[in-house]
Amino acid sequence: MAVSKGIYMVQEIKVSHYLDHIQPAIDRLATEGAALFKGVDPLAAPEEAAEGEHSLARMACFQRFRALVVGEVDRWCRENQVPEELLHRDLAAAKAAALAGKETNGTILLELLAAVDDFGAFAAYMAGETSNAASGRAGYAG
Repeated sequence: MAVSKGIYMVQEIKVSHYLDHIQPAIDRLATEGAALFKGVDPLAAPEEAAEGEHSLARMACFQRFRALVVGEVDRWCRENQVPEELLHRDLAAAKAAALAGKETNGTILLELLAAVDDFGAFAAYMAGETSNAASGRAGYAG
């Protein structure tokens, strides 16, 4: 148990480092684009958030988000010499934690990466950022 807990802590440190690196850029994008998602329910399931028509501005914001996250993941892994297999293993551990109902930095990263390929998840995330901005709260706090 001590060994697996140690591995988990190392994974959390790596993921925390990554989130600390990328989250400010995502926060800037969310601040700039959150108003575009006013009216989307932040608690909606991704398929519900994706329903209906979405403006070209929303889709352009989604494309900027995708490019930002994918580019930053690649850059961060190269700079920190994190092989793709290790990233996949850490994400699998995060998925297991999410399925067990736990929220960790890994599950936050997993949600972020899921939003790259899912406009509905992205729209719900941005709607949540709209709500957070209205109430004065920020997203991830490392």
